Amino acid sequence: MFDFDFSSIYSNLESLCKSSLDNGYFTDNTIAGFVQQGTFDADGYKRITGDEYVAGNQSTVANG
Repeated sequence: MFDFDFSSIYSNLESLCKSSLDNGYFTDNTIAGFVQQGTFDADGYKRITGDEYVAGNQSTVANG
């Protein structure tokens, strides 16, 4: 019925998160929380932060 490209949504969301990180609204730990929630995967974390994501290595609001 609809030809909807979800990849563009995630690309835009990653761009928004990167901008928020660069401007100090988010921290790496905020982005790690999104990975833990399933919003992004480890590759998305790296695209946004520039760092490798290591599960359980980040201190986030989600995991204290």
